[in-house]
Amino acid sequence: MKRTISLIAVAFLLIAHQASAASIFAKAKNLKTSQGDRTELSFFIDTQSEEINAAELKIGLVNIEVESISYGESIIPTWIQAPLVKEGTVSLAGIIPGGYNSQSYAQQSLMQMNGYLFTVVGKSKGDVVATVLEGSQVAKSDGEGTLVSLQEKISINAGSGDYFEKPKDTTPPRELQFEIVENTQQQGESLLFLYAEDRQSGIAGFQIKKWPWSGWKKAQNPYIMKGSEPPYQARVFDVAGNSAVFTLSKHGFIYVWLAVALAVLAVTTLAYRVLFRHKKDIR
Repeated sequence: MKRTISLIAVAFLLIAHQASAASIFAKAKNLKTSQGDRTELSFFIDTQSEEINAAELKIGLVNIEVESISYGESIIPTWIQAPLVKEGTVSLAGIIPGGYNSQSYAQQSLMQMNGYLFTVVGKSKGDVVATVLEGSQVAKSDGEGTLVSLQEKISINAGSGDYFEKPKDTTPPRELQFEIVENTQQQGESLLFLYAEDRQSGIAGFQIKKWPWSGWKKAQNPYIMKGSEPPYQARVFDVAGNSAVFTLSKHGFIYVWLAVALAVLAVTTLAYRVLFRHKKDIR
């Protein structure tokens, strides 16, 4: 299925209106820490009963040396930019097909029901402080691009074990969608954007099979390709190691059937020649 909406328009190109406030909060696995202690912070969003479908966040962190960041089971299944930490700031952007409210995840973990976004693990340098930075925005699922205002302060409290409990993910990624746009930086090339959804452990990566007979190759997202015809198939992996294969181009089937037809023709021709020579020898 081809997406016709551009990457940026999906999230925030619509003229925005301000709606009620939402807030980001964090739960600490080890709230009371000394300098150098290892700590884990999970960040959540409280939408105040509003349904949202896109978010772009920049969160500043003070007094923590981040060692790793994870986002499996995030309420954001489709990332434009997966959570990335640089110079004490966590940046992320993504969309939520179908929208998010706590009822959307009623059968999932407590983390998702509470609006889980991502987790950072690192060494404490003192009392950790987190704030929502300028440029952060969250869009409502109202078809008008209405922005939900965000409170700047992020409260950090101790989290119960339930907040960090992650059920085993045995479900492969769901529907894959894609969009092809012209690469304006290189003539004759196109960019293939892949959008996959996995509501448990999150999307880990992609592989591409260019032709039915070729092997799988790891692919960056977006995937740079010659021309505008998509590759034959894409394989999507989630963080738990589950995978699913999706066919992007029906032309691959044509090549398969053509190869089969040529093989049958070759075998038939060879058999006819052998039979003809055998009859000739008998005579």
